[in-house]
Amino acid sequence: MDSISIMFKTKQINTTTVIEKQATTSKQPLLTITPSVTAGYDIINHKWGVMAGISLNLNIKPKRR
Repeated sequence: MDSISIMFKTKQINTTTVIEKQATTSKQPLLTITPSVTAGYDIINHKWGVMAGISLNLNIKPKRR
């Protein structure tokens, strides 16, 4: 006898793990008040000017496609 060939049975095990997370959305307030600096033309005094003050902002969420 010149050579011996031995074959073993093999098993292949595939596992898949799926992890699901619930999406958390942080709600943004609809109206916010922030400090602001504005520059522009004053139509009453007919002059250009700069003004510092408080701004009221409306937050609108864009539609997703």
